[in-house]
Amino acid sequence: LNEPDKAILRAFAFAVQNNLNETTFQQIPAAFPTEQLPTLKKLRAWVAFLSGIDVQRYDCCVDSCVAYTGPLSDLQQCPYCKTSRYDDYGKPRRQFSYLPLKPRLLAHRQHQETAEKMRYRGDYVPDAQGGITDVFDGTHYRELCQKRIVVDGQDLGQTFFSDGRDIALGLSTDGFAPWRRRKKT
Repeated sequence: LNEPDKAILRAFAFAVQNNLNETTFQQIPAAFPTEQLPTLKKLRAWVAFLSGIDVQRYDCCVDSCVAYTGPLSDLQQCPYCKTSRYDDYGKPRRQFSYLPLKPRLLAHRQHQETAEKMRYRGDYVPDAQGGITDVFDGTHYRELCQKRIVVDGQDLGQTFFSDGRDIALGLSTDGFAPWRRRKKT
């Protein structure tokens, strides 16, 4: 990265760490007249370009009933609460921002320190006495390590996590209620 790119990344990091909105960010040049900063919108676009990770935005119901994707992508109102998808100006009333997983994992692999941390699973040595001291001592994980990978009926000739570089992803759903609408979780 060259110096202007590093300056843009520092400015973006400052805006994110301090939760600055566009209006507040635009006031920085008044406080620091020698600094020339692009708008926050341009910063975001440049950071996306530098990172190679594009945010994908999906329209969703204002009450979080559905995301308008797949078979729901052409709907104009929520099939459950009947609220309009768009405001009076034709803009989505609510959107969900999604950062695709694959480019993020690739970026982690390209950063030496993070890549070393990601090898933890592959380098982990189970408890010799059979105790559980880590998630990788768990029954489900150990069973997966013995299970052959079969896709569409075809055996791929290896077991889950047979390569030390394989990534085990976990999912926490605390407060997530996909099947019924709730005011609170």
